[in-house]
Amino acid sequence: MAVVPMTKVGIIGYAPESARIMDAIRREGVVHITPMSTETAEKSYEIENLVRRVDSAAEFIIRFLEQPPKKPILSPEQALDIVKNFDYEPFLAEVERLKSRYDQLASSVSRWEGLINILAPWESLSAPLGLMHDTKHCRIRMGIIPAQFTETFEHEVIEQPLLHWYEVSRGYEGMYIVVVYHNSIAEWMDGLLAKVEFTHWAPKQFTKTAAEE
Repeated sequence: MAVVPMTKVGIIGYAPESARIMDAIRREGVVHITPMSTETAEKSYEIENLVRRVDSAAEFIIRFLEQPPKKPILSPEQALDIVKNFDYEPFLAEVERLKSRYDQLASSVSRWEGLINILAPWESLSAPLGLMHDTKHCRIRMGIIPAQFTETFEHEVIEQPLLHWYEVSRGYEGMYIVVVYHNSIAEWMDGLLAKVEFTHWAPKQFTKTAAEE
């Protein structure tokens, strides 16, 4: 009987594919398969989780460096020495705390920048945004008319006495306007606004002028 040297390996794979993987391994030759013990599986998970945390911490720190360091090349002995002797948990916990705080601040900055971009075209409007709502007899609409429809809008409303409109600004998106019109022409006006592809904006979350906000 021949004795063939065998190598012990551990395989971690997707659970639903385990049967297919095992069949493929068996077809390649003589193998002895031993299911991983619960203790070993838990240890494997801990190691994977630690690696993910280290990678995440490293990526977070590196983004703030002008010249990111090259990845060190370590021997197995050096790597093992670092793992055994370095108290990494306090370090990782602090980096994760800073990253969480940074992400919160970045989200807040993004939100405020978005609001500033929304308000910027209305900056010259002197009326408080909190007053831009319908009254008993009139309707007030704020919004944008695309550039290709501005002439059509101006021509249609030029002889209409029951409305007043004000051009606040113009940008690449079109003309930013405020329209005030009497309820009696609401159906006609709503039809015109639809015709010129008017995009209505209701500043419900603001009360002061756009510049003050």
